[in-house]
Amino acid sequence: MAKSTPILIGAGAFGLSTALHLSRAGYTHITVVGKDDAVPARYSAANGLHKIVRAEYEDAFYRELALVWQFHDGPLTGQRSYLNRYAGYAQSGHALAAVHGHLCKTGVRFRLGSGKVVEISYETPSESASGAGRIARGVKTVDGSFCPTKLVIVAMGAWASRLIPEIGSQAVAKCWSVAHVQLTDEAEEASALKGIPVTYARDLGFFFEPDPRTNLLKLRLAALEGFVQESIPGDDERKLRRLLAHTLPALAERPLVKRCLCWLADTSDSDYIIDYVPGTLSSVIVMSGDSGHGFKMFPIAGSWVTDVLKATDGKQHEAHWR
Repeated sequence: MAKSTPILIGAGAFGLSTALHLSRAGYTHITVVGKDDAVPARYSAANGLHKIVRAEYEDAFYRELALVWQFHDGPLTGQRSYLNRYAGYAQSGHALAAVHGHLCKTGVRFRLGSGKVVEISYETPSESASGAGRIARGVKTVDGSFCPTKLVIVAMGAWASRLIPEIGSQAVAKCWSVAHVQLTDEAEEASALKGIPVTYARDLGFFFEPDPRTNLLKLRLAALEGFVQESIPGDDERKLRRLLAHTLPALAERPLVKRCLCWLADTSDSDYIIDYVPGTLSSVIVMSGDSGHGFKMFPIAGSWVTDVLKATDGKQHEAHWR
């Protein structure tokens, strides 16, 4: 396949990482399309102040991949808890924005907002030339535009099934509730919590050290299934308040701000899906199934797509990701 005009649908962690690795691999005229009008996109599971990065996986396959990250040790005194020294957090929203800025400078084109893709267009080649199946010829966007391409990479997370119904129940949309507490420096609230480890209170949720730019303390619950509203459910707010009462009681009654649901695409075994869509003659690749641990692989996830593209037999050779 010629290294030109690939279109990536989705400007989250998987989409941006893939654009970066395609550019490094010599692909040209790369276009990233997304339904939000900015990066980091509000629809990306990697958007936000922080995301946990960790190397602790039961599966040695993911453990070795995660060790690409560099971890720094440090003291933790006066605590009665389990300390995982192979974990921490990264400022995920800033990371997405930084890679977006770099890609713009290297010539990657972004179509945001009006670039929401509503359909992948296919054509059926003659069987004698290409075998049975259909091949992508481009994508149609919400503003009526048609963008031609011979390679479509769908990195839409929880929304992937809207364009790739073949994914079926292999990836299920789930969400978790996120909220923040606005701290102040007047009472030295933010300063007092600076440098704390990511703290996880089982069955309640977890929180990070305050963001140094905004003094926001981020709180998060575990993943849930089936919610469609834009704000967090009342029961989740009560759980977050129990989390604060249990760990930071002075903040237990403070207003919760910047509340939202963070959507992800979950798989039954937490394996990613990075493979050609069957019957598309190696013209459409889907990246999904982040399962809440997609951003952890942000620096290297895109390389897995270039590995698939290099395969001369048009197959995904990593069984974890089929």
